[in-house]
Amino acid sequence: MGWLDRFRKSRGEDAAEQGLSAEPPEMPSPPVPATRDTPAASGADDGGEHSDSPFLNLVLRGEQEEADRALETVQEAALVRGERYNVQIKYVKELKREGRLEEAERLALECLAATVREARAHRAVHGGTFDPGTGYANQVAIIYRKRGLPDVEASFLREQIALREREGWNIGELPQRLEKATALAEKKAQG
Repeated sequence: MGWLDRFRKSRGEDAAEQGLSAEPPEMPSPPVPATRDTPAASGADDGGEHSDSPFLNLVLRGEQEEADRALETVQEAALVRGERYNVQIKYVKELKREGRLEEAERLALECLAATVREARAHRAVHGGTFDPGTGYANQVAIIYRKRGLPDVEASFLREQIALREREGWNIGELPQRLEKATALAEKKAQG
């Protein structure tokens, strides 16, 4: 069971219905780029492509409503409990300080899912790569460590590293954290 499945199970509800899917939101199809056979003309209203960014092409073609919807999609992807995910870190840390680790874990997993959604939506709208960073992955790993679950922490970290490598995102210090979690899990298994 992957981290997203564990998160959905911990919520006891269909996370997809709550908009918590790690999949990017439905986006308008990106414009078809110009080819050698059909080069883009110099005017912005010619329907040709002028950029690798689907968003910029919408703007250049004067499709402001589509461009606005695309930006709103990226912004909505980053919301957790009505606020942008980066605002939630103070609540995760507060819950950890209070020893409310299960609540902290749920919130951190929601925020982690939001970083993935935002990165994928950003890529769909703007093209290129948008790295969600490893902050919330680290927070979840720390919580598993505090809860005495090194095997779960190691499994979670393996999944995060694999996801980030597939997506072309930074893995930061996750491999070092995985090494420590694996050693702790082995030590715990030996008794």
